[in-house]
Order: sequence, then C-alpha cells, then structure tokens
Amino acid sequence: MSKIKRENLFLFSVGAIFLANLFFLVGSQPASTQAATSIARAPGSKVTTSTAQTPETQISIMGEARATKEQMVAYYQRNNSSYPYAGTNVPTIQDFVQTTINEANYEGVRADVAFALMMHETGFLKFGGDVAPSQYNFGGIGATGGGVAGNSFHDPQIGIRAVVQHLKAYATTLPLNRAANNSEWETPYADPRYNLVAKGSVPFVDGLGSGKWAADRSYAASLLSKINYMLKS
Repeated sequence: MSKIKRENLFLFSVGAIFLANLFFLVGSQPASTQAATSIARAPGSKVTTSTAQTPETQISIMGEARATKEQMVAYYQRNNSSYPYAGTNVPTIQDFVQTTINEANYEGVRADVAFALMMHETGFLKFGGDVAPSQYNFGGIGATGGGVAGNSFHDPQIGIRAVVQHLKAYATTLPLNRAANNSEWETPYADPRYNLVAKGSVPFVDGLGSGKWAADRSYAASLLSKINYMLKS
C-alpha cells in the first residue's frame, strides 16, 4: 500500500472516531440541552413558550389565584358578549373581576375559585334560574330550588363579597378579616348564612358538592374544569 493511501486511511479513521464521539455526546445530553443545541444551530429562529399552566386536580379554596385578571376577563368574554351591570358600582366585566380579586385577597380566598363559582352559578351572569340578576346573588346563596330565589344584596360588590365570605366560612376556621376590622366597613358580614356553615369543613374545591355548597355531585368537577380552562388561556 502506498504512503498516500495509508495517510488517507489514517485520516478517515480519525474522522470516523471523532464523529462517533460527537453523536454519543449530543445523544446523551438532557432534552433541555439538546433543544438549546438545536436552537444554537438555527440563528434567528423564533422560540415560543406557552403561558398555559399545569392543570390542577386538587385546588385549595384559600390562597393566591393562579389565573390572572386577564385570563378571567377573557374567559367571561368567550361565554358572554354583554355585561348586565353597566349602571352599577361595578360597571364593566374588568371591574367585576378586579372587585373579585380585591375582595378575595382581603380574606385570603383564591380569586379564581370565587370567580369560577360565580360564573358557574349564574351562567356567566346570564342567570335564567330562580335567582334574578337584580338580586346580585352570584353564588346562589339561600336559593334551594323549587322557585326559592334566595338572598338579595345591595349592589354587585356586596354580592361578590358575600360569595367570598361564604367560601372562607367553608374553607377555614379563621375569622373574617373584614369582621375583625368592622369599624372600617359598612357591611362586615355580607354573607347572611356565614354563621350556618361548619367552619373549615371544606378546604378544597372538590368538597363543595354533595350537599355542601350544592347538592349536585358533579358540582365540584364543574368548578375544577372552569378553573383549569381559565389557566389554559
């Protein structure tokens, strides 16, 4: 064999070993590293990340909301193109959501849980059942079926506050923050049924059905579905 052929064979062997090692190293990298390597090889390519959050299977009633204000507003607007309370102290759906956030945060309740419950109870503020829109009863509080309309509230803000307080009554034994500071508020106990609830008996959303907030066994599953749908937005 000539000297030139031997040198070419040597170089070919070295090159083959180098490529084999390179493929091994790239293949053994974690998926995130491989993705970064791929991105590095394609300058100018656009990388997008999803803002959707992981679905929750057990949701605490107390705590910070995971759905944002924008997600809650968008969820409403996908299900109702109009808003019924333009002439009130909560004149837009953006104000409705912000009021829900404010009232829920004040008591430590998850705002997205309260909002989902109100949308479920009212059919996205379309009502149509025993409760009339003018009652501002967004949680069906006191409405037991068979034409019983339940409680009425002074305005939408007090109606939202009542739902938040009723949720807190179920979720924890902690007292209402608004009641503890009752000298500052005209309506510390907005929920007329607050004292009828076994405090702390339902800390999670999946316990709200079957005779608690509602008799329907599928009630909690519907709320979980609504909350997770908002989180996908």
